[in-house]
Amino acid sequence: MAVTGCIPLVPGAFFAQALLGLFALTDPHASPDPAVTLTTVSYLLRAVFTLGGIGAGIAIPLHIVRPREF
Repeated sequence: MAVTGCIPLVPGAFFAQALLGLFALTDPHASPDPAVTLTTVSYLLRAVFTLGGIGAGIAIPLHIVRPREF
């Protein structure tokens, strides 16, 4: 859970929910629930794609407006 403190925006909340779902899925005394699995994967994909969008939004303008070196 300390990793999500590094990302205090929306992906951090999604990643925290995904981690809690993973904890619920790996509980040795619980049976695997398809609904928990689906929501965990959904939150994990949301976090990954949101981080990818933030990264692309930062990287693309830097590559477009790169200073030209002679």
